[in-house]
Amino acid sequence: PPNMAFVPITSPITVSEKTIQLTGRRREVIQLQKSKRQARLHMTGAETSPEKGTVVGLGTVSIDYLAYVDSFPNPDDKIRAKLEVFGGGNAANTLTALARLGVPTSLVTAVGNDSNGSSIISELEADGVGLEFLTRVEGPSPFTYIIVDKAGTRTCIHTPAERGLQPDDIVGNMLHGASVLHLDGRHTEAAIALAKQANARNIPVTLDVEKDRPFLEQLLPLADHIITNSRYPFLFSPESCNLFDAMEELRKATSAKSITTTLGKDGCAVLFEEAASESDFPPQVQSVNDPQGRFIFSCAAEAVPHIVDTTGAGDAFIAGIICGIWNNPANYRKGVLHGARLGAKIAACKIQVPGARRGLPFKKDIDSRILEC
Repeated sequence: PPNMAFVPITSPITVSEKTIQLTGRRREVIQLQKSKRQARLHMTGAETSPEKGTVVGLGTVSIDYLAYVDSFPNPDDKIRAKLEVFGGGNAANTLTALARLGVPTSLVTAVGNDSNGSSIISELEADGVGLEFLTRVEGPSPFTYIIVDKAGTRTCIHTPAERGLQPDDIVGNMLHGASVLHLDGRHTEAAIALAKQANARNIPVTLDVEKDRPFLEQLLPLADHIITNSRYPFLFSPESCNLFDAMEELRKATSAKSITTTLGKDGCAVLFEEAASESDFPPQVQSVNDPQGRFIFSCAAEAVPHIVDTTGAGDAFIAGIICGIWNNPANYRKGVLHGARLGAKIAACKIQVPGARRGLPFKKDIDSRILEC
């Protein structure tokens, strides 16, 4: 498909005052964690990139109950829906996409000791996702009720497990042989513990962040590559109405080498801490002429004939970013930009099929020139 022009957000984003309050205390915590990480890197010397190994993911799994409706119901409405049940959860979806592309994966997560937990395990095993660090806990497994309308948009109502992963669950050598650690922003305290281990070993950390969560301010500075939506960066720049300014403030507040913002049908925007050469990005990725000289790139979404269901589209896209980093351990800029192109392809396949995983492509479905760059 032809490249789509990227247009930065220039109109105000409506966010509640409570949401945009980034307190001085929170900034202090982020800066403290950032300073601690920089000190560790200084003590260990220059960063090194591990060879290709396993992508370890820590995050959520769930059962998704998808209710397909003609339109979203109004209060007190009674409507009919077609119900389907799928596996879900951000980290689980992303690692499933990677496993189907031939990337070795290992998922650190927790499920209940109920029948849903058993179903979750069976589906992930069938896709080749490593589960040696999965914990079964007392109580029901998490589930999400998702209302999908004819336009393909979805509204999620999530019921978490009674007990999530805790720092005490981070035991043994979970990162042995790992080349990337991916975090989906859940189980935050456990994620902090594992991210610190990754930092100490110079294993790149990718972080999917959609909104503010408890302890997230301690996790953000531990991430090398942050993938987010078009709303979250404005928490760091609440008075701005320009997306690039907000992305830059988020980058400054953390140790991230790259900030990738997903923009739905408009693709994504990527901001780096340093310049990328022309050889680092494919033709589908364009450099943005930024008046302030920041290193910003845009990648178009891939056109599809019909959108069926956007559930898990972001998780699918993130798999592309991770695969790009995994393929390019010595050049993260090339990895992220080629990964954005791959992520657009994976997401395009996914949104044409119901559920978060059913439409995820396999290695044979992706042009090797896109997959292996």
